[in-house]
Amino acid sequence: MARNSGAAGGTGAAPDAVFAKPAVRTARDADGCLLIRHGLDLEPYDRQVGDWVRRGALRFPQRVALGEWDTGGQLQTLDYAQLKDRCDRVAQFLLDAGLSQERPIAILSEKSLSSAVLTLAGLQCGIPVCPISPAYALRAEARGRLLACIQKVSPGLVLVDDGIAFAAAIALLPADVCVVYEKNPPSNRLDAVPFSDLLLAVAGPQVDTAFEAVDVDAPAKILFTSGSTGEPKAAINTHRMMCSNTRAQTQLFPFLQAHPPVVVDWQPWHHCGGGSHNFHTVLGNGGSYYMDHGKPTTEDAFMPTLHALRQVSPTLHFNVPLGYDRLALQMARDAALRKKFFARLDCLVYSGAAMPTSLWDELERLCESERGARVPMVSSYGMTEMAPLHTSLHWHEGRPGMIGLPIPGSTVKLVPVDDKLELRAKGPNITPGYFRSPALTAEVFDAQGWYKSGDAVRLVDPQRPELGLQLEGRLTDQFKLQSGTWVRVGDLRTAVVSASAPLLADVLIAGEGR
Repeated sequence: MARNSGAAGGTGAAPDAVFAKPAVRTARDADGCLLIRHGLDLEPYDRQVGDWVRRGALRFPQRVALGEWDTGGQLQTLDYAQLKDRCDRVAQFLLDAGLSQERPIAILSEKSLSSAVLTLAGLQCGIPVCPISPAYALRAEARGRLLACIQKVSPGLVLVDDGIAFAAAIALLPADVCVVYEKNPPSNRLDAVPFSDLLLAVAGPQVDTAFEAVDVDAPAKILFTSGSTGEPKAAINTHRMMCSNTRAQTQLFPFLQAHPPVVVDWQPWHHCGGGSHNFHTVLGNGGSYYMDHGKPTTEDAFMPTLHALRQVSPTLHFNVPLGYDRLALQMARDAALRKKFFARLDCLVYSGAAMPTSLWDELERLCESERGARVPMVSSYGMTEMAPLHTSLHWHEGRPGMIGLPIPGSTVKLVPVDDKLELRAKGPNITPGYFRSPALTAEVFDAQGWYKSGDAVRLVDPQRPELGLQLEGRLTDQFKLQSGTWVRVGDLRTAVVSASAPLLADVLIAGEGR
């Protein structure tokens, strides 16, 4: 097991010492629309994701880079030196196997140490990586989606964690695809390769040559959108997008460099939030990323998360409101868990939905009871096509629904659409488009090259733009009553949950005629 060394670990800094000062620059474009930029310019950023691993191996080789709890509940870790060695070995295997921009990597299983190494190995030598929802492979009714994803990406190598469990999905793969499994060889693919064989390769000069030749504007990750706003689309994320995004985040959260982050994260890697935002925030700042295999969907599914948090004190925590709700319930009756969780915590970050006021208040109460002061609780706004961060609430005096200001280097344009304002976006973090889908790409950019988010926002205070933006939901997230009155679902949901606390955790609002 690797050991932590160097400056890892938080300090529980005071709120006014945690964030960069909010600052804003505004202007009007030729059509009168408001343009909003952060007062900070984007600083120089790394060329590619592989730089983070190599820097860590050079500067703090024995610091934990990655950790994962195995099926027996034991923590397995890789330090930065071990991670670099494995990435270079696997990169050599990939190059020898003929993987390329035209023959990417697809990952069908959940995140793991092996999938992390494979991802980083591919990225560092210019081979795109496409994580696909495991549900598409494991559920018979979803395999049509898996087949569509495979046909779109045409991978040269596919990773599964269990060759038997994924046998039906493996049967859909073309014969020329290299199948790699972590355990249990698939009986229907006798040429499948155990992941351990990839680690037997000896890295040669080809790895460094490929590393230096990486095109930072070519596809690095291919991420299928969740489908919450339509059918999944294969969004391109480049090294420029991901590295600029991580640098901008660090500028707004300078404590990330003062003491590298320690994160315990359950969020899946086929979503941009877990596999890019959370993972890159840690790795890009020389921190330690621990994968837990819990989910906040049920009490039983949440148990692995509680097991992980009883062993590792995070300095930064990412979660969705449902996850925070389950965590708050446990901490209210488990003093040891509460002490461990808040011991060195710098910041709580929530995403995925608005935080109910009652839950916000309960988390602050628990923190104050343990530490005598609140920990900043912040959120942000973004999507897969934004790598994923575009705005950030990086100050303590926030409230549910606030999404802050554009990150350094990126711009928000507020465009009137009916009686709302659509958020449109530009910046180095914006996707060049959808993989092998020029028609879809053309649909999401306006004539001036702005990415059309489809989301409605407003200024918290039009006279004080430095207070940032408030998310109002999708432009189409409204319906009309028989009286002719428009109902804004996002606003109504937040209001009902807040007014009904603690009786309701969430509310489902049926649309017109339903």
